[in-house]
Amino acid sequence: MSNGQARSSYALLLAGFFLAQASIALTSGARAASAADAADLSGPDRMQKLVDGAKKEGGLELYSSATVEDMAPIIAGFEKKYGLKVRVWRGSATDIRQRAVTEARSGHSELDVVEAAGPDVEALQRENLLQEIKSPTFADLIPGSLPPHRQWTLDRISVITAAYNTNVITKAQAPKSYDDLTDPNGLAFSPNERTLYVSDTSRARFPDDGNHHVLAFDVIDGRSLGSPRVFKVIEPGVSDGLRVDVDGNVWTSAGDGIHVLTPDGTELGRILLPEAAANCTFAGPDGRTLFITATSTLWSIEVGIRGDVTPWVDGGATGR
Repeated sequence: MSNGQARSSYALLLAGFFLAQASIALTSGARAASAADAADLSGPDRMQKLVDGAKKEGGLELYSSATVEDMAPIIAGFEKKYGLKVRVWRGSATDIRQRAVTEARSGHSELDVVEAAGPDVEALQRENLLQEIKSPTFADLIPGSLPPHRQWTLDRISVITAAYNTNVITKAQAPKSYDDLTDPNGLAFSPNERTLYVSDTSRARFPDDGNHHVLAFDVIDGRSLGSPRVFKVIEPGVSDGLRVDVDGNVWTSAGDGIHVLTPDGTELGRILLPEAAANCTFAGPDGRTLFITATSTLWSIEVGIRGDVTPWVDGGATGR
């Protein structure tokens, strides 16, 4: 354990408190009694003990993936309040994880605090590089902020939302909820490009209540889409990749092979495989060979009709 590792306990805890409990990490060598004791501090004089100990250590080493603009005011406030200099190394969450692991394995690390994406900080926990910290501020955090092992906690949340172009899609045409299109995957147009088919494979991630259907959207004026409607529920499995033939029939992958559906959703038949199909496409010199990617095998079969998108056949002319 290097001196840098041994000195990290008070500065780390103090920084964690100030940063609203940033994702905090100690190298494995820092699991000395001093670090564990500092992490276990409690009582009314806890904060003063942390301040005094951090000042003796003389500095704080922070690895962060946050932008400089976001971290600068936090660091400035920390330094002003506690009189402790913060040294920052900024990188991506992946770079931070790799650097922290490399330094720990080399036996020389100055790292005190890690502030990065949750999955990368969790990877440090699996490497036994984190120190559990007890803090009264944990009680004020939102639910789910602390994993069961309590060795790191959230300090920021990324909010992801959907948006649409209001110049192209009207309010009435916009999806009403995320359930309308939970996991869009394969897509294909009808031969006249008036219908867009989109497979929804959310059942693969949410087995109990995920979707396993194909949606159909009317194409309006060649520029926007109408509200989705369920074209066909796929059973077994999910519709992943799909293609359309020159008659407008939809050929979609499924858990037992390929399902062939008419433009109104009626099932014409199935190409049964011993494994789940993932995708398919029309190919071959005449566009009448269907290639199918499955779990572990690439299949091909001659079919009696060619795919709609086969521009190499007769200059792309339509017809069987």
